[in-house]
Amino acid sequence: MVLKEKVLNIYQILYFLNIHKLIANKLIANKKELFIPIPLLVHKI
Repeated sequence: MVLKEKVLNIYQILYFLNIHKLIANKLIANKKELFIPIPLLVHKI
């Protein structure tokens, strides 16, 4: 159970880093698209 939680935490950290890269890329490309991933991010938590 503890091991599973640690793996989940690592996955969440990597997922958040990916989202931040995605947001940064979209911010450069088009500022309007920045707000699209945020509700999806909240929904997946």
